[in-house]
Amino acid sequence: MIPGPAKPPVIYQGDTFVFDLRVTEDAENGTPPQPNDLTGVLVLSQVRASVSGLVIVTMSANVAADQVTSRGVVLLGLSPTQTRALSATGLTAVDGPLDVYRLGLWDVQLTWPNGAVETVLRSPIDLQLEVSR
Repeated sequence: MIPGPAKPPVIYQGDTFVFDLRVTEDAENGTPPQPNDLTGVLVLSQVRASVSGLVIVTMSANVAADQVTSRGVVLLGLSPTQTRALSATGLTAVDGPLDVYRLGLWDVQLTWPNGAVETVLRSPIDLQLEVSR
């Protein structure tokens, strides 16, 4: 598993949320990491209030169709309808003046063609409340 981003991603309520993730193989002998070929890989990405909590939202999660020019790329997203339905009720503010709240945790899980399951990202994720509706 790779660590999450240094700063949790922020979903802006009411907007399209897009997050592209490049999955790489572990570097060996000082060589730079190389993107994985994700042909045939299934992707699951969910946001939960806590590890054992209910699913808040499931992201669209797909491997980029072209694994030649976009090798190792996973495309994650939420529609404006999905993000508009997210609420800050009961959430903890992480940046009060900007109306940013800790939505919960999310991860990205790959199921390889051989059946192996690998979590490649896990981190907190935040919600910023929309102004224009």
